[in-house]
Amino acid sequence: MAAFLSAAMRHAGVGGAGLQLGALLGVLAIYFAFNKPINDRLFSEAALSDESVGKLLRRWAAWHWARVALGLVAFVAAS
Repeated sequence: MAAFLSAAMRHAGVGGAGLQLGALLGVLAIYFAFNKPINDRLFSEAALSDESVGKLLRRWAAWHWARVALGLVAFVAAS
């Protein structure tokens, strides 16, 4: 966010900084919308069946890799 604000205040191109900011916001959005609720279900006191745990872990992994991809986009945009 600091890179985006700095570029905007200097009236420089904000394309890379905007992409970086968007990707980082995407990482946060995925975590709070998908991964955190799954974590909460997996580590709650309620017992889950093996099938339920497997489904939750597969869904968690898919969203995790989406976060990783967005993190890499942010890293490249920051370069």
